[in-house]
Order: sequence, then structure tokens, then C-alpha cells
Amino acid sequence: MFRPLAIAAALAIAAALALAGPAAAQDLTDRIGANGLSRTEAELAALTDPTPDELFALGGVRFLRTVERALQLRYRHGIAPEFQVLPVLRLPIPPNPRPKPFRPELIAGMFEDISTDLTGAIDSLDAIGDEADLGVVIDLNDIWFDIDSDGARSDGEGLKEVAGWVLDLPIASDAVLPSIRFDTADAAWLSAYAHLLSAFSETVLALSPTEAIATVMASAEGFATLNAEIGGFSPWDAQFGKFIDMAAILIMSVEQAPDPARSQAVLGHLQAMIDDNRVFWTRVAAETDNDREWIPSDRQTSAIGLPFPEGTGEMWLGVLDEADKLLDGELLLPFWRLGDGAGLNLNRILTDPPEIDIIALIQGSALLPYAETGEVIGPDALWRFDNLVQGQSVLFAFVLN
Repeated sequence: MFRPLAIAAALAIAAALALAGPAAAQDLTDRIGANGLSRTEAELAALTDPTPDELFALGGVRFLRTVERALQLRYRHGIAPEFQVLPVLRLPIPPNPRPKPFRPELIAGMFEDISTDLTGAIDSLDAIGDEADLGVVIDLNDIWFDIDSDGARSDGEGLKEVAGWVLDLPIASDAVLPSIRFDTADAAWLSAYAHLLSAFSETVLALSPTEAIATVMASAEGFATLNAEIGGFSPWDAQFGKFIDMAAILIMSVEQAPDPARSQAVLGHLQAMIDDNRVFWTRVAAETDNDREWIPSDRQTSAIGLPFPEGTGEMWLGVLDEADKLLDGELLLPFWRLGDGAGLNLNRILTDPPEIDIIALIQGSALLPYAETGEVIGPDALWRFDNLVQGQSVLFAFVLN
């Protein structure tokens, strides 16, 4: 489950990095390469009357700054690898020899910042209309993240080092990444991706993990103190302790009453993601060129080397149409205790979430209030899509979002 999200984040990075056209006299890709994302964002945000290219640039750089800020937080506090089950936290970064102490509230704070930063990216991208004339070629080799916040590009901070392994690409150390020509359709694609990552961030915040992390950390430190007093050592703790601690954090975070405002935000972001996808494929269908495309139409070829079968857009929109009906409550989720003709209303679950108890969820008592009669979503649309992409539906789903 989490690996596809990591792949999604990495692909989003690669695309977002390519987001910007020339501003002033210096090409944006050169400016990022020389000055970094933070300074470039400040320059773009100061523009009083941005062109569509500059709006595209600002949205893309803000998206990337979201990732960079999260990587900087990880580096600054040496966040433990056990948290790598979460997006962004899986991306590799150089070790910090002198990290600041970790605090329980850092994880929720990071996702709060991600949610806020992505809002700014979405605002810029959504200001670009269907008729905007965009055609921006970006060299992905110029993109880097200032992970250690020293203002200079160092080993391990380039796009290839940060995202290449997550993509499972055979990228040699001296390999050159492709150049991509991004256009108006890609603004809607990136906005959709920003909504997807925002939905995940809001999910984490709806189940605020801070108290659970603090409780688990305090208990682990208490046991360590006792072992130090007696000069003892537990091989069981050494082998399984961190895994058990992470499982406890997950269970303690889930077993509570989710914040309804946050769960409603999850619903809104997922619906907006689907709307942006529809805009994207409408714009792609109207394109007449075939020049270093990111995600192509049936008449185009992708520059990233991933083969998109004919009919990909139409088939994927069919999957999204069913997902949209599920989010609206027109289709129901299947549940093991219900037969054909009844299911769970996901819209009501997200709008008015239940207090979560894992046993009650499995057994069903916590979900009974959301059960109703109606048409249940089936696997046919997803199966057809999986057949089209030859069993690679997970990868394509997270590329296309």
C-alpha cells in the first residue's frame, strides 16, 4: 500500500519539477539549478501580474518546496526510519551527524505544513484556464532539494538521488534524465496530484498521531531507563521493539474519534482530484502536437519511457467515474457481512466519521449506521483497466492519479 504512494510522490516530484517557464531574463530551470527552490519561489511569488507560464512555475515550485521542507524537517531532527511507511518520509536523504531531538508533534506538524503548502500550489495551478498557451521544456537534471538547508547543492540532493530508486529505474550514476515539455493539460494533472497528497495529509491529521507517539516514546524511554539501572539488555526488545512501537502508534492513532472537519476535507480533495483529472484528459484530447509529452493522448508518445496503451485515458476515466459515484454515495462499498444489494456509504463515513475501534470495524458494529441498500461498486472497470495496462494498474493508477 505504501510503496505505490511513495512511487506516486516520486513521480509527482519529477513532473512538478518541470513546471515552469522562463521568468525575466533567466530560464527557470537554470534559476532552480543555481539558486534552489526557496529563492525561486520567493521571486515568482513577488510577481504582480504573472503570466500563465509564471503561474505554472509558481504552482510547480510550491509543490516542490512542499517536498523540500518535509525533507529538511526529517534531516534537521533525524526522524527515525520506522516512520518511512508515510509518503515523503520514504524518500532517501543523507544522514545528519548532529540532528536535533525528535518531538512527538513533528509528524503532525509536517503534514500540517504539507497541507498548507499544497493549498498555495493548487491556487496557482487552478488559475490557469483551458485556453492558456503553455509549452515549457525543463531539464530534470537541474532539480535539487536543499535537504541540509545550507543553500548549496550537495551529493544526495538531486532529483535522481532522491527519487530514482523509488521509481525502480535503472539509473546509473552518470545517467542523464530526460527533458519534458509541459503544457496546459499538465497544470490540471499536477493540481490533481496536489489534491491527492492533500487528502493523505488530511487523513493523518484527522487521526492526529501526536499523543500516540508521545505515549509510546515515554514507555520505550522508561524501559530503557530501567535496563540502564540494572545493566540489563533484552534481545527481544532489540529485535522487535521498534516494530511493536510503530504498530502501537498506528493502532492508538486509529482508535479515536476522527476530526470531522479533516475527514470532510479528505472527501473534498478526492472529489477535486477527480474533477482535475477530467479537465486534464479533456485538454490532452485537444492537443495536436507530439513533443516530449508527460502523459500522452492516443496520438502522442510519453518522454518518460512508460508505454501508455491506446485507450488509457478513456479507460482510466471510467475507473474515476465509479470512484466519484462512491465518494458521492451513489455507489456503496462492499462489506463482508452484507450480500448483493447492500453496502457502506463512504460519503456518510467521511462526512460524519464514526469513533474508530478496530475490533468494532472488523466485526461491523461501528459501521452498521452507515450500511444501506443500493448498488455496490464492482471491480469490472478496474479489471478492464488492469487488462489494458497488462497487470500494471497500480503503477499506472498512481502515475495518472
